[in-house]
Amino acid sequence: MHAARTLIVPATVAHAFVNSGETRLKQVDIHLSPKFITEWL
Repeated sequence: MHAARTLIVPATVAHAFVNSGETRLKQVDIHLSPKFITEWL
């Protein structure tokens, strides 16, 4: 088991999530904006 990590990414920075482990990725995403917009890169 790995320790929990927190990552904060500004809204204007392109980012992605990758599961680099061998077990299922579990994450909680918190978005402060009232509108969620996804642009697939």
